[in-house]
Amino acid sequence: HTFQGLNIFLAEMFHQFNDVLGVRQGDFETGVNGLPFAIENFVQNARKNSATIDIVALKTEGQTLEADVMVVNKTGHRLPSGVGFRRLFLQFQVIDDTSGNERVIWSSGQTNSVGVLLDEHGMPLPEEFFEDGKYHKHHQVITSPNQVQVYEELAKDASGKITTSFIRRAIHVKDNRLLPIGWKEHGQEGMHLPAAFLHATHPYAVGDDPQYKNGLGSDIVKYRITLPDCFDC
Repeated sequence: HTFQGLNIFLAEMFHQFNDVLGVRQGDFETGVNGLPFAIENFVQNARKNSATIDIVALKTEGQTLEADVMVVNKTGHRLPSGVGFRRLFLQFQVIDDTSGNERVIWSSGQTNSVGVLLDEHGMPLPEEFFEDGKYHKHHQVITSPNQVQVYEELAKDASGKITTSFIRRAIHVKDNRLLPIGWKEHGQEGMHLPAAFLHATHPYAVGDDPQYKNGLGSDIVKYRITLPDCFDC
């Protein structure tokens, strides 16, 4: 595990607006600006050392396609970690290239240019802004483009509104973040943690998903898709 400081966005702010923020970019001994190196290190770590994702089962029958997608946490802690507005989501696409030009014919996890998850018509999903109390539920099976597997922690304040403030959290809503490899429901053998501390490591609102009990740090999502009659219709 590599400690990355706060995050790449803060490093980019220091890099781009150092004169406004009063941040000295050059090292006082060498004069070297280490921010670009730190940013590149963060990017490479995120790409190579955060998680792996694979299609572990695939079958088709008529117009139905089923794919089991496994994502494995490699970080050593829950993923994503830290503040409550961080999230990790899966994007799954079915692409038609029969005409020589790739065309997406089915997609879950599609986003716009600012990272907002979209429905099948390209409009923001209501769960993105918690409209009418909606939020992205944990899925074991996804059958609609409007369903997205989002790994995150959500909490409400005392008035019932979703909050990312550490001091306003009152009601636990969801925590399906990927657990670290080796996590155990009753703690490690030989360790006797207070019940409240142990409970704080447990997932929340994941239903009976067996992937959150096996200690493998992974999750499997089944995508069950009905393909259109013809791709050019």
